[in-house]
Amino acid sequence: MSTTPDAIVVGSGPNGLAAAIMLARSGMRTLLREGQSTLGGGLRSTELTLPGFVHDVCSAVHPLALSSPFFRSLPLAQFGLEWIQPEAPLVHPLDGGKAAVLEQSLEATARGLETGGREWVNLHGVFARAWDELAADVLTSPLHLPRKPVLMARFGVQALLPATLLARRLRGPAGRALFAGNAAHSFLALDAPGTAAFGLLLGAAAHAVGWPIVRGGSQRFADALLAYFRSLGGEVQADAPATSLDELASARVVMLDLGPRQFARIAGDRLPAGYRRALERIHTEAKTLAITPELLQWLHATIQEGSGDAGQWKQVDNEIIELREGAPPLVRFRPVKVAETPAAIEELCLIYRHALNQSLAPPLVAVAALVFDFLCIHPFRDGNGRISRLLTLLALYQQGYEVGRYVSLERLIEESRAEYYEALHRSSEGWHEGRHDLLPWLNFFLTILKRAYRELDRLPA
Repeated sequence: MSTTPDAIVVGSGPNGLAAAIMLARSGMRTLLREGQSTLGGGLRSTELTLPGFVHDVCSAVHPLALSSPFFRSLPLAQFGLEWIQPEAPLVHPLDGGKAAVLEQSLEATARGLETGGREWVNLHGVFARAWDELAADVLTSPLHLPRKPVLMARFGVQALLPATLLARRLRGPAGRALFAGNAAHSFLALDAPGTAAFGLLLGAAAHAVGWPIVRGGSQRFADALLAYFRSLGGEVQADAPATSLDELASARVVMLDLGPRQFARIAGDRLPAGYRRALERIHTEAKTLAITPELLQWLHATIQEGSGDAGQWKQVDNEIIELREGAPPLVRFRPVKVAETPAAIEELCLIYRHALNQSLAPPLVAVAALVFDFLCIHPFRDGNGRISRLLTLLALYQQGYEVGRYVSLERLIEESRAEYYEALHRSSEGWHEGRHDLLPWLNFFLTILKRAYRELDRLPA
């Protein structure tokens, strides 16, 4: 690129390619950098066995790509992308030499299932028939007004359930096996809340648009995206790994389609070593980490390494104090006493898990309440605010809200410091007596999350 780029995207996976295309379409001079010689990230194909036999080495089947409002808006067919639809999207082997077959026809699938066929149609039919409307709401920012609120409400009530619970509506092993196989794409235990969403989405997509593969392999998908990006004036550099954030500083916009270890490496000293390790664990293990007192102590020990009480509950009663410029500190709240802290944290973690497992509250409300109660307990002598931000990130990831991978929630909270303390103060009144009002804190929490998604979605000027 002969002139300094307006925007640099590091990483050429499908997310990086999409970001680069959006930036280029907005009129920005955009550079896409990839550390490997082959571009495409998970959209890669190669000859693994014999010459001429192409294998997809990562992503192979693309029902949600074919449904994506963004990908459907791109003229990728003009750049060589061609889809192949198999006769049956999915076959699930069963004991006894039998198999459950998921066909694109809803009725054919029901006939093949025999026992439980009607229940399969009842569970998936409404979403398959209204797939375009459902996909437009599901495959976008989670924080928006649904275009079809009744459809989304019907989907959401079932999607929030554990797959094991929703599968009970299906009779017979064949239908349950198909549903469980789809739900397993969540990479969570099937009794975890929200896993039913994956079963419903992939099943409905199979009936609505099929489970297509790319002619010539998934690499052709990446090649088409790259060709379109170049047609917009974008520049691509392969074998060009980013080694530090400093070398990207000349661009007005920098977007990183990287894993947490790669990000921590190029961020270098901009992140304290302990905080980098805590973030890395959350980014890589969020789906399997249980929110327990032990995890909170590990987070504290990691980010406060070197201090005398790292990882230990407070030994002296503390206060939540707002530091005000040009004015004396203001005591906003007096948290739980030292002797009551371990039991309070144990109870908080148990109540949170119970609320999610029993669907007693919408996930975002449960996450907001978890973080608020943590701050009211204030279990550590120091570092509670930073731990609360890590806890927010982890709990949101576990519920499918991953905007924190791309936009710093900590920065947004820091920029809203006055509103943060005011919401915490208003909601904490009466907390010890159990007559507090969560609404001010919930409004602040959702406002921060909404700002993050708006920042992610906003096209640069």
